[in-house]
Amino acid sequence: FHIGDDIDENLKYLISEMKRSLDPNINTNRIPITFYIDSNGGNAIYTISIAKIIIDSPIHTIAHGIHVLSCATIIFVACDERYLYRNISVFMLHSLKLDLYELQLQDEYSNNTNTKFFEAYCRENMHIIQDIINIFQKNTSLSISYLVEILYGYDNRDDFFSAREIISCNIAYII
Repeated sequence: FHIGDDIDENLKYLISEMKRSLDPNINTNRIPITFYIDSNGGNAIYTISIAKIIIDSPIHTIAHGIHVLSCATIIFVACDERYLYRNISVFMLHSLKLDLYELQLQDEYSNNTNTKFFEAYCRENMHIIQDIINIFQKNTSLSISYLVEILYGYDNRDDFFSAREIISCNIAYII
């Protein structure tokens, strides 16, 4: 499978093909699926749906091309074997951008607060962030404190990883 551009565009195809390929009646020898990934990322909720299927499956991923950014990094890390070509230039993680700030501003300016909706939205996003932290904890050597700081961060910073940093954090191995 190739995961490129925006993860959201590939979602239906990717999930249906993964489920079919991982079906023990079809894949009796549990032959691993291989993803080739070069992506800008996508929607965090969709990404977690994919990652939850991936995390306990025999899936290998190879980063190729120029970059693996944002949610694409999460899918990459969820795979049990992760490799990177020498020409990959960068991986990136950042705080989960789920438009909470914009939603809050809209409520403030309209004087029409949707407090219950906002609180439910925040609770759901906390579950998503915890799922992402669990994936990174299982498959990398990144610290919990770093993951909490970057994923919950309100400073909207982007953290970029060079190939050397990717290897040193056990995110991937070079092929």
